[in-house]
Amino acid sequence: MEKFKQYSKEFIRFKYMALNYKREGNYELALTFINKALNIQPEVIDLLADKAEVLYKITSYNQSMEIFKELIAIDNGRFTYLHGYYKCLYRLDHHITVSDIENLIYLKEEDSLYFFEKKLLSDQKDNLLFKETLFNYFPEFALPESVLHLPMKEARKIIARAYEKLNKRKRMLARVYYLKGLYKSLFSYLSKEIKKTPNRWINYEIYSEYKSLLDETEKAIDMIRQFEVQNPEQILVSAVQHVTLLKESNRLESAKKLFLMRKSSFL
Repeated sequence: MEKFKQYSKEFIRFKYMALNYKREGNYELALTFINKALNIQPEVIDLLADKAEVLYKITSYNQSMEIFKELIAIDNGRFTYLHGYYKCLYRLDHHITVSDIENLIYLKEEDSLYFFEKKLLSDQKDNLLFKETLFNYFPEFALPESVLHLPMKEARKIIARAYEKLNKRKRMLARVYYLKGLYKSLFSYLSKEIKKTPNRWINYEIYSEYKSLLDETEKAIDMIRQFEVQNPEQILVSAVQHVTLLKESNRLESAKKLFLMRKSSFL
C-alpha cells in the first residue's frame, strides 16, 4: 500500500475494485470504478492505461485509441501504449500516417512488432508516401509484387538498387528465390555466399531458415553445425536457432542439453 499513500481512501477503494473487476473480466463494472477513481485523481497514468485497455475489451476502439494517443504523448517509449494504439487502429481499419512510422521503426528495432502492426505496414506497401521508408526499414512489407513476376536477373537488379545494406539485400533476394520456387538457385546462391565469407552468420542463418521451411530440418541443423565448427568463437550467435530447430524436430533432450551447454559458455 506504500505507493497509495498520497491518495485518498476512496480513490484506493475505487481503484482496487476496478482492477479486481478487470481481472475477473467484468469490464463494464471495471470501467465504472475506473471512472470513479479518475474523477478523484485524473492524473493517475496507470489507471488511464487501464481505462484504455478496458475500453478496447468492450470494443470501444475509438475511445480507447484516443486515450492511448494521450499516453503516447506522455511516454512514447512505452511498448504497451504503442501496441494498444496500433491495435485500435487495426480494429478500426484505419491507415497509418507519416507520424506513425517513427514509432513503428522503434518497435521494429526493439524486435517488438505484433501481427496487427505488420498488417498495418503491409497494407501500405504500395503507398508512395511510405515507399522509401518501407524499403529502408521494413523490406518484408515493401517488396513490389511485380518483382516476383520478373525474370530473376531483373529482380536482382531491382533488389540491389532498393537495398543498400547487404544483409537486407541477401534476405530479400533469398525470399524472392523462395517465392518463385527456385530452391536450387536459392541454395546455390547461399552456398556461394558461405564460401565467400565463411565467418558471416547471416549466410548460414538464411540457409537454415529456408531448409527448415522446406521441411529439411536435418540439413538446416547441419548448416548451423557447420557454422559452429568453422566459427567456434561465435557459437552463441547460432544458439537460439540451433535449439529451436532441435525442438521443432522433437529432439527435446538434445535441445535442452545444447541450451545448457550454450548457457554455461555464456556464463
